[in-house]
Amino acid sequence: MNEKRFLYLILTLIFLLMTIMNTLVMTSQIQREMHDFLAESEKLLYSMYQSYVNGTIHEENFPGEIHGVGLYNFYGDSLFTYGTAPDAVELISQNRPYFDKERNTVIMIRDLLDPFVPFEDKNRIGESARENVLEKARENTEEEKQALLRVIYLELTDSPLKFIRRRYRVFMGSVTVLLLMIVIYIGILYVRNLKYRNQIESQQRLVMLGTAARTLTHEVKNPLSSIRLQTSVIRRSGCGLHEPSLKIIEEEVGRLAAMTERVGDFLRHPEGNPCRTDLVGEVCRILGKKETLLTCPDLTGKGPLYVRIDPERFKSIADNLINNAVESGSDPSEILVNLERKGHEALFTVSDSGCGIDGEDLKHILDPFFTTKSRGSGVGLSIVQTFVQAVGGRLNIESEKEKGTFVSVWFPLMKDV
Repeated sequence: MNEKRFLYLILTLIFLLMTIMNTLVMTSQIQREMHDFLAESEKLLYSMYQSYVNGTIHEENFPGEIHGVGLYNFYGDSLFTYGTAPDAVELISQNRPYFDKERNTVIMIRDLLDPFVPFEDKNRIGESARENVLEKARENTEEEKQALLRVIYLELTDSPLKFIRRRYRVFMGSVTVLLLMIVIYIGILYVRNLKYRNQIESQQRLVMLGTAARTLTHEVKNPLSSIRLQTSVIRRSGCGLHEPSLKIIEEEVGRLAAMTERVGDFLRHPEGNPCRTDLVGEVCRILGKKETLLTCPDLTGKGPLYVRIDPERFKSIADNLINNAVESGSDPSEILVNLERKGHEALFTVSDSGCGIDGEDLKHILDPFFTTKSRGSGVGLSIVQTFVQAVGGRLNIESEKEKGTFVSVWFPLMKDV
């Protein structure tokens, strides 16, 4: 998992965690407010009881939020009804409020002979005490039972609860959006910081490469002159026998000489002189010179893949990656080079079955002058990464010790003209 994906995962988890915490807090607050509403309703219910007992219950004194009031005797028959209260009630335990969705009301029914189950309690308690109270009530005379106030019915508008729920939804939506904006802002800051950090690391690599380049340019010129001289001697004495090989040597020496002359240009302008380049043709030409080192794939059936890149830069990228594969100790027949279209990108891959790179070394493999080879300089992959990034491409290296290495390079394709 790369750094960006890990960041997105962490930010997603933070957002989910904060949302869950916010939901729990708001749910607790809503439950508390609903509890307070129902507690006030309980007070209103028992005030009705007191008014009836005192003989002061009058409809004109009822608040506007009351839809119905009912008082019932030992048998559930009506003693007093108002509004939507039924004429009789069934004597079943109904000690908790419930909601009538059709009328948008809260209904509370209290059996005063079953007073041991608070509305907020989910468990029935005091069953024996309840039976004792009922048993005593049954001993009353029939006249006393008819006049006994046993059940109170109260129906209230649920507007306060609607307001609580509406406020909850608005607040939850606002907080969720705010949390999302905070998480996105943190992500943008991190990505921007990551970009600046990559730029600083790239500049540091260029400084290190510049130091090496001045020495390299000076040291390479003399050997190149000697190679050219010996090539001329061989051509004069070989009667044209090795002319194809000598031509390849001269081309590569000329390219190496041109590279040494363009070191300063590379440091200032790593993109070189980009132009419309067919990578299929370039790969075929590069592999044609290395056919004795590895088995070349058949690219003749593939259409052109046009990328805006300096052909010399691409040759340097391909040469470095293929040479690394050859020097890994892999059998040449197991070195695979491929080029294909992947959506709007061209994917160039080089894989081998050589010695591979362990995890710790893989973290530093793109650092200038870091190498695991006894005779390596450690600048090849750093140069490859610089050239690839200069044209907006991406480089990825996967490797496992003793199992080989797989290198992928993505280049943005040019739009068809």
